[in-house]
Amino acid sequence: MPTPIVFDALSRFLATGFREIDVLHLPTAFQAFFGRPETGSFTIFSPNANDLDIEIERMDETVAALVPRGINAKFGGTTHADILVGRGTAFSRKYPLTEESGTISGDQITNRVIPDEGPYENWTREVRAQRLAQKIYKIAVQRHIRLQEILASQSIRTGKQSAQSLADTTVNIYDFRRNTNLTISPSHGWGYSTPPDPLADIDAACDLVRFYGKNAPDMAVFGGDAMNYFLHNTNVYTAYAHHFYWDLIQFNAKFQPDEKFARFIEGGMIPFGQLRTPKGYSLTIFTYPEIYASANVGGTATKYFPDSGVLFAYSGARCDRYFGPPERVPITSIDAAKMMERFGFNPAVPPLPAGVMGATDVVPPQMYYVDTYDDVTAKAVTIRVQAAPIYATTRTDCFAYGAFGVAT
Repeated sequence: MPTPIVFDALSRFLATGFREIDVLHLPTAFQAFFGRPETGSFTIFSPNANDLDIEIERMDETVAALVPRGINAKFGGTTHADILVGRGTAFSRKYPLTEESGTISGDQITNRVIPDEGPYENWTREVRAQRLAQKIYKIAVQRHIRLQEILASQSIRTGKQSAQSLADTTVNIYDFRRNTNLTISPSHGWGYSTPPDPLADIDAACDLVRFYGKNAPDMAVFGGDAMNYFLHNTNVYTAYAHHFYWDLIQFNAKFQPDEKFARFIEGGMIPFGQLRTPKGYSLTIFTYPEIYASANVGGTATKYFPDSGVLFAYSGARCDRYFGPPERVPITSIDAAKMMERFGFNPAVPPLPAGVMGATDVVPPQMYYVDTYDDVTAKAVTIRVQAAPIYATTRTDCFAYGAFGVAT
């Protein structure tokens, strides 16, 4: 019989384990539009009510009437409209529900937790259960943050947010009543064989935001294809960037945008340069190539911002966010103590996982509801994380969006 080889440092070397969960980054650039006190935006936590009421009053920029003297202006042939106040639109909506969960079995905690537990550490079942619960919580919150970024992107781009399914963008939705003119359907994309004029398209979109949103846009986000077609468009290159107007378009890697855009850059947007349009609008241009995997098994890579899209936005628009209640019976003091033991942290004040991009106020951890529940046989425990976010573009007409990055 051969002599057994002793397991030692000379026969094997155990490298430090690698946990990809710790290096995944979570972009939040569209969530960065919401809940900003400096723009008059609100963050509302509503843990005890399942309905949300929003009231909006709109105004225009109509000038005063010029009328002849000596007659009642109401009957002097003027078509000027009477001033009406005290009218608005009220919305009442139920909160959505997002949920992620994972289960730990009794059999699972009798095995080593790879790569956290060394081959000779011999953790107890309690410690293994705690580490596994923490991992499930981190993964669940990461998935929530990705979903929230999709919902925030929907709201900013379209003025609507899915309520029950990302595939449903027309029926079960939150509609913030954006003016239909701000959803632009160009006759031809910037990659069309007969070169269109992107600068004229941009000016027209800026005019729409200025008229309906009451503020001129100061930023634009280009999808990958839209940027590619824009840079190679002959009308842009020969008549604008390459000729005597060249100072009005500055695209270079050293471009430093205004500090007011810092939160969007921290959230994942890439500053590309600055554009002064023929009509005088000044736009800081960004791209946003970040991706996520769709929820189905083996999901494909999808971009938060479509390659074909171009967004025109006023960065100071009021955009509110509302976080609704969980769906479960109230947690008792016994439940809370049990969860403290299982997680190793207080689930009432859950920590955010590593990798969240952006300012510290972009993803408030108190929006998450964390709990556990046991299998009836006590052979398994499920860790669950719920949230109920609504990203409301309150000044929704400060945004315009169109699919300009197409070749048709």
